This record gives sequence, structure tokens and C-alpha cells, in this order.
Amino acid sequence: MVRFIHTADWQIGFEAREAAEIGDELREARFETIEKIVEIALRERVDFLLVAGDLFESNFVSPRTVQRVLSLLTGLHPIPVYVLPGNHDPYTSSSIYRGKAWSHAPDHIKLLLEPVETADALIVPSPLYQKNSIEDPSAKISFPPDKEKIKIAVLHGSLAIQGMYEHDDFPISPDVAERLGADYVALGHWHSTFRLNDRVYYPGTPEPTSFSERDSGNVLLVEIDGPGSLPAVKEIGVKTLTWLEKSAELHPGRERDLLEALLEEIRKIPQKHRTLLRIRLAGFADPEFLRDSGKYFEELEKDFLHLDVKSEAKLAPDPGEIEKIAAGSLLIKEIMKELLNLKDALAGHQGKLSDESERLLERIRKNFGDHPLDLVSSAEEALMLLAELTLSHDT
Repeated sequence: MVRFIHTADWQIGFEAREAAEIGDELREARFETIEKIVEIALRERVDFLLVAGDLFESNFVSPRTVQRVLSLLTGLHPIPVYVLPGNHDPYTSSSIYRGKAWSHAPDHIKLLLEPVETADALIVPSPLYQKNSIEDPSAKISFPPDKEKIKIAVLHGSLAIQGMYEHDDFPISPDVAERLGADYVALGHWHSTFRLNDRVYYPGTPEPTSFSERDSGNVLLVEIDGPGSLPAVKEIGVKTLTWLEKSAELHPGRERDLLEALLEEIRKIPQKHRTLLRIRLAGFADPEFLRDSGKYFEELEKDFLHLDVKSEAKLAPDPGEIEKIAAGSLLIKEIMKELLNLKDALAGHQGKLSDESERLLERIRKNFGDHPLDLVSSAEEALMLLAELTLSHDT
């Protein structure tokens, strides 16, 4: 039996492009997270800790930072720590793993360049030697057929799933476990925890790096009874900081109510001082609201570690102005007429719709359901979009 922690993408020395003004706090949080990982590994009495690439943000992290990482991992002695070079810290001629600071790593911290045998497992890595490649790193490794040990492959790259990878991002064939005959494939590179099947996992980064990550902040505790056995995998949350994104779709005349509902939701967020929050506003609003919208968020700035408000809401045009601009277009006038009829009929829940409005209503139902308020909002949204297109065409 083997029991270990699977983690990846620590990216120590994180550049924090999305929140550069608090970069120091974000980098410090990653060290707190390492401490948690060490505590979990000790508590769970694991056989080893496996870092599947990108321990460091780059090969140019300061020696002092490297020393600090090694000092924290010293607390795991004698539990082995296996580190795979990833695409952020590839094993190049100028690799951080060839530097003086790393040369002082204790004996239990081992760089994964070659296969490693433990009492019950055979760990076969595919270290990276460059930042990008179209080659599948799993194509470079294999397991001896006669080894009666638990087989663990360690790779860094993107599973080659349609729409989820770039061609030069070390694409890994989804049949990797079957092709290699591996009991477990420990992946790194994707920052959200992801299970492909019973044997193939990404742990995600243990400390979030972006608002776009949907399930980061975890490590995986993996237990495998023996060769051929299915792994038992437990997700354990370890993040120090939380990155959240909240949004509101605005409609003319309802902007303040919609925003207040969003603010009420935000006020309930726990540990605001440990949270980075991004607010997105979309839809349409009147000029006064757009001008004064910033004041609604002033109360939040002091509560959150970081607040980022991105307004993509557009100015709601005057219907009279639309009619004037559209006067020369029979098509636009007819579309406006049908949309206005649809909006009025839906708002009153009565009246006979034209055939065109019925067809439009059916399309809206497919996307928004049958709730009357949803349908009215959809008709309003369509009018706003028509207005935007009309105004853009005129200019």
C-alpha cells in the first residue's frame, strides 16, 4: 500500500498580475499554504509528498526565496519530497534546480529526473526541459512490465481535451493511464482540481492565482492498496486567501434593486480581509446610475483585501432616439415594432402576438424559461441590443 499527497503549481515567487498592488501579501500567502501542506502530510503519515511541476514561478526566483521553501520542507524530514520540473521552472541550463540555493536541499527533497522506487511504488516522471512543446510528455516514459509495484506516472501539461488545451502546452493524451499501465497519473499544470477518471487527476494550485480559477486551493490525499487497485482520492482544502468574482446584469429602471441584491450577497461573504473580490456589471443602465455607480462600492473597499470593479454596463438609449435613427431602415423599424409588441404583451400577460413575435418568444423561452419576469427582461434586453446595434450602425 502507498499513501501520499499529490500537489502541484505552487508557483512560489508568484507575479500576481491581476492584483500587483498586493503582490507581497499574495506571495506571503503561498508560504502559509506550504506550512499547511506540511502539517497535513505529517498528520496523515504519508509515505511521500509529490509536487507535479511548477514549484517555482520561474527559474529566476531569488536564492532567499528558494532557501525559505527548503526550510519549510525540512519540517517533513524524513518523509521524501519529490519535485518535478514543470513549464514554469523547466530543467534548462539556467534552471533554478541547478543553482547554488537548491544545491543545499536536504537529502529527503529529491528532484524527479529519473524513476524512483519506494518500498511499494515505482514513480516514473517526465520532467520538462522547456517552457512549451507540442510533444506529449507521457510519450517519453514507460513502466517495466515485470515490476510488481504500484505504478505512478508524474506529468506536467494539458490533457488534450477538445477546447481545453493549447497545441504547444505539452498535450497529454486522455488515455494516458491505460496506455502506460499506470495505477495513478499525477498531473500538474491546470490550476483547478480536475478528475479525468479514477486514475488521472490534477490537484490544482494549492493557493489560487486568478479570478478565473473555479476549484483551486486544494491538495489530494491519495491511497492505493496495491498494484492494479483503484486509488482512493480525497480532496483537502488548504488555501490561505480566497479569490471571488460576483456579477450583476443590469436593466433600465431596475439597476439599483439589482445592485442592492448583489451587495447584500457580498456582505455575507466571510473573512473579507482574506478575500480578493472582483465585481462585474453588465447589461444596460441610465446615465445617472452609470455616473454614480462607483459610490455603491466605497463601503466595500475597507473590508476586502482587494476589490476590483469592472463595469461593462452600457448606456440605455432613449427609444425616441432609436426611432429617429432607424427611420431610414424598414427592417429595423419592423423588428422594433415586434419587440415592443412582445414586451407589452408579456408585461400584461395578455394580447395576441404576431407570428413573428411568437417565433421570437419561442426562442427566448428556450434560453430563459417560462417565468414572466424572465421573459419581460429578455424582451427589454433585446430592445437594448437593437438600440446598441442601431446606434453603432449610425456612427
